[in-house]
Amino acid sequence: MSVLSNLWRRRPADISPLQGQWLGPAREAMQSEAHVSTLASARFEELAAVGRSGSEFAVLTRGSEIRGILWHGVSASVLAPDSFDAVERLSRHALALSTRYSSIVAERSIAMHMWEVMREGLPPEREVRESQPLLEYCAGQPSDLPSTGVVAADTRDLDRVFPAAVAMFREEVGTDPCRGDGGRGYRNRVEYLLRERRTYIARDGERIVFKADLGALFGGVAQVHGVWIDPAYRGQGLAAPFMRGTAELIRRDHAPRVTLYVNSFNVRARRAYERAGFRPIGALATVLF
Repeated sequence: MSVLSNLWRRRPADISPLQGQWLGPAREAMQSEAHVSTLASARFEELAAVGRSGSEFAVLTRGSEIRGILWHGVSASVLAPDSFDAVERLSRHALALSTRYSSIVAERSIAMHMWEVMREGLPPEREVRESQPLLEYCAGQPSDLPSTGVVAADTRDLDRVFPAAVAMFREEVGTDPCRGDGGRGYRNRVEYLLRERRTYIARDGERIVFKADLGALFGGVAQVHGVWIDPAYRGQGLAAPFMRGTAELIRRDHAPRVTLYVNSFNVRARRAYERAGFRPIGALATVLF
């Protein structure tokens, strides 16, 4: 039985900002589902460290037990693996907050239930990615993949990494991160990852031909985001060795578990991740606005 499971009781469930007495139990609940909730949980830790977790997180409780956790920040996400009633309650709460979400992202069945509850009150979706296999790197497997020269980049690489990051974002998300503020906010994010040695690259001379980020880190789980290969270098069998090299460096530098999620329709990427040593452990879904 998971941390979030509990028996129905007669007293009503309450939704409140996630703070105070609920911080410890919430962290424990997130830890029990760290492979699924890495992105939201990493954001929780950032805010909790400065006493602001209640600004983006709410908790559904019954008596002394947590039934579900809602992230209502840039994305909407619910962690409530044992109760679709909790998912529905928290989804309606997320909708009532009138926050402008860029996406809904969660474990697949939860995300799709959130979307069913919230869709009438949100702008039209740009894309529904209904099946995104969640993969975990399995270390120690025999491999004949070549060494690739993948390294952790640093802030000296900013001017070369930033164009690659923008190209990845436009291709993967379908919007331009430079709109609005000219890219200042996105550049700050790229620089932060470089400063933390959480961006991994491969070069051909001075040209960056591969990039991947450790986008979220929580509870011993490192989730890879922002994988990109220069179009001129695609179709050459480089993705698998690049990703294996990245996963090994992340395990060495940051966390023992390395995960990522991929669109089910991206057959080429899924094959490359399999060759690199990644294996399925679940599925997420994302609705983009």
